[in-house]
Amino acid sequence: MSNHSNYNPDNGLASMPQKYIGLFYNACSEPCDMLQGPCACGAWHHQEEWPDEIQEEIFGNVSVKESVIKRKPIIK
Repeated sequence: MSNHSNYNPDNGLASMPQKYIGLFYNACSEPCDMLQGPCACGAWHHQEEWPDEIQEEIFGNVSVKESVIKRKPIIK
């Protein structure tokens, strides 16, 4: 079961849950705010980039698509 408060299956966009804001960054100082779609960091993210646990929590599954990157949280 996906967390529909963060994922909209109608348009495919998924926002970053508040508890993860500040743990993921791309190439700028703005933290990632989207799991799938246009992000504050300047990238367009896709489900398969994120750790399996986050994919399960938000999308209800782990993507079978391969990705050149598997994002890891920044541990402070």
